[in-house]
Amino acid sequence: MDDDDPRAVIFSFLDGLPQTIRTEALLFVVMYAMESGIYKIGSSKPKDANDFSKEVEAYLMRSGTAGISAVICAIAAIDLSFENLVSKLDQAEADLAMLTDRDPENLGFEQLRLSLPMRRRRWEQAWSTWNDLRTTKLAPQRLRGFADNQLIPRRQQ
Repeated sequence: MDDDDPRAVIFSFLDGLPQTIRTEALLFVVMYAMESGIYKIGSSKPKDANDFSKEVEAYLMRSGTAGISAVICAIAAIDLSFENLVSKLDQAEADLAMLTDRDPENLGFEQLRLSLPMRRRRWEQAWSTWNDLRTTKLAPQRLRGFADNQLIPRRQQ
């Protein structure tokens, strides 16, 4: 498969995310794919985070209209999920600070609050990388070319 194939680009992006945010990002794609009714999760239920990666890869790597639909759905899921995630993390940090002030003995609140700045940076980096891909390898004209190639059978040489 070509490195510029949108299916490979999307999967490589998701699979290359830091472990601290990868599972969530994969779950966004799985959730929207299942909700749309265009994909049913494999018969073997995921047992760990690595299984989500395998499910998304199988979903994306289909050919023909199924592959086109998977690419469109995955792009939309990532666009929608990532876009305002950083602002939600800002709100979560404020909420956790309030909870920590109310219950200073609760180390769970404090540990979670302290982990948020790193997670925010990871999500910001992922969003920046994603936006770069959306203007290059996943730009609309590239997606049209991919769709055309999937719909038109290649001639045997």
